[in-house]
Amino acid sequence: MNETIRWQNTWEKIIKLVEQDVSELNRSREAGVTGLVRTAKSPSDTPVSLQIASQGGPFERVAVEIDPKTATIKFEEGSRTDTFVIGNDGYVVLKEHSEGEPTPSKDPMTAEQFSKFVLSKQPAKS
Repeated sequence: MNETIRWQNTWEKIIKLVEQDVSELNRSREAGVTGLVRTAKSPSDTPVSLQIASQGGPFERVAVEIDPKTATIKFEEGSRTDTFVIGNDGYVVLKEHSEGEPTPSKDPMTAEQFSKFVLSKQPAKS
């Protein structure tokens, strides 16, 4: 299996899981996620970015993008900016924490763990 397919499998699983979680949040009465947008298709027809908007939900706006050449994921949520990479083993690993709190764990994450991280409510700033 080549490296491109390895990251694509993990990335596509993340997208599918996030979409399922957004659908679940939208069905619940407490959430209020207002949209999930897949953008900028890569040549392989794999979406390379997700934007999620929320009104009264666990976050205001989340953007997640992948660089198909390097399997590097950029995550933005409010003032938080983090960079992750999908390794050859399919795990998502923190590469750099640039800004905002909390700092994500440096432990490798499965696609399931990363999708939960993407939609998790971050603590309010004091």
